[in-house]
Amino acid sequence: MIFKILFVNEHSDLHESSSDLQARGFNVQNTSPGNGFIKKLQKFDPDVIVFDSVKIGEKNEHTYHSLRQVTSAPILVLSVVDLPGIVEKTLDRGADEYLIKPVSPNILAARINALARRTPNSANA
Repeated sequence: MIFKILFVNEHSDLHESSSDLQARGFNVQNTSPGNGFIKKLQKFDPDVIVFDSVKIGEKNEHTYHSLRQVTSAPILVLSVVDLPGIVEKTLDRGADEYLIKPVSPNILAARINALARRTPNSANA
């Protein structure tokens, strides 16, 4: 199955994980959380949204919550932030998975596959 992944990266020059996912056969669209993000999301209609975040804060948590108003696609957060309570808070605000970087490319691909398979509206499920 080829799943569509919207890879949201705060820094446009850091696409190592998304490149690896493309090499594994995923249909990956890269974007940033700025202007036009929601339109790109709606046009691409991803099976899974991956946020590669270098920081966690109210802005990102608001983004996850807001996304729930326009999509039911699972949200997987990649972050180097490993502070007490941050994983729980991120999941409570709308994310479906939280992986602490560095994460093995095999684990990342497996988590994406698992999330996409569980999504009822996935075109490939």
